Amino acid sequence: MNRFKGKIIGSLFVNEKEFIKVIDEEEGNEYKLPKSQILFPVREGRKYDFFIKYNEKFQKEFISIMHPDFLVGDEADYEIEGISDDEFNRYFILKSDFKIPIKVPKLQHQNEKRRKVRCRILRYKMGEPILRNIDFQNDNFRINEKYKFNIFEFSHFFDRKGNKVDSLVINSELLNNSLSVRAYDWHKEGIWQFKDIECEVIGFDKNSDPKLKIIDSRHPYYSIGNKSKFKVEEIVKRTNFNTGRPYFVLAVCDEFDFRYEVSALPNQERRVQVGDEIECEVKGIDTKVRLGQVNIEDPFFYRFEEIVDDVNFKKNYFSRFFDDNHIQDEYIEQFKTQYKASQGFWVFTYCNHILPTDFRESISKKNYAKAHEINNLLILLALLHESRLIP
Repeated sequence: MNRFKGKIIGSLFVNEKEFIKVIDEEEGNEYKLPKSQILFPVREGRKYDFFIKYNEKFQKEFISIMHPDFLVGDEADYEIEGISDDEFNRYFILKSDFKIPIKVPKLQHQNEKRRKVRCRILRYKMGEPILRNIDFQNDNFRINEKYKFNIFEFSHFFDRKGNKVDSLVINSELLNNSLSVRAYDWHKEGIWQFKDIECEVIGFDKNSDPKLKIIDSRHPYYSIGNKSKFKVEEIVKRTNFNTGRPYFVLAVCDEFDFRYEVSALPNQERRVQVGDEIECEVKGIDTKVRLGQVNIEDPFFYRFEEIVDDVNFKKNYFSRFFDDNHIQDEYIEQFKTQYKASQGFWVFTYCNHILPTDFRESISKKNYAKAHEINNLLILLALLHESRLIP
């Protein structure tokens, strides 16, 4: 279908039949259109949209005019001014200045008291626009709103990849028929003990039935705020697509063999092992059980022997500071307190104050062998810091 913008430039009579004259301003072509085919008021001098069709029977082109508010391909909300029926369908009558009623089929879910309906203009037939009702918004539901549904049965379906997906078949007085919604691990028969489920409307399908996702905050074994032990099954590395930076999550399971994820703490991927237990608190329940770690140990804390595997170094430059007979000062006290409390910052105190003091004393006493060992220890700790193995 070829379209053009044309101007009505006058009218004429041919064999007592009135025509209007139209000029295609871009191409300069002139056309005649029977006035009887124009079903709405037009004015001379005004521009309108037209389309051209070639009629093989008459071997010539014919034009049709489009109403400015009903252009082919457009979508718009139209006011409803009435209802009509035929033997097959029920229709909304749309408000317009056409000489004939402009109708569109009413969809099953649509309330007859609604004031507007969204339509798409498909084509024209004998001057009349043919519309499709595309208002799939269900009058009983609103997108992003939450609703309770009764569980009819536990079932499953197959996704586009052929994978079996557990589901719940649900119904409600607001629905015309039962619907299936994707279930999660704890919504299975024999586990889920509730008779209903809360869902959020995320859209509508071609039949105007709501598309749903389960956001029920109930769980057969947990409530928000509960704390429990979870076993680490896998340490997963991922990439933040906004920053490009890597981060880690811990895949964990509980005593019921349900698998969840929790964010790893900084450096925790180097400390935790598969099979370790961590304590987590249930922060939220919706499409996931959302966990946060509690009773958190400093992920940057390492014992001295984990950093420096040398018995003599530990005896000469570390353990002696914990001897009650050793001369104490504020930095040594701070260092000891941090280490006993399993705080990773003991390394800062040790490297910035304890060892440099020992180094200077060794130099002043001309004990260069000891100073050399202390210097090597400082270099080792600095290298480990650069590699982010310690804070």
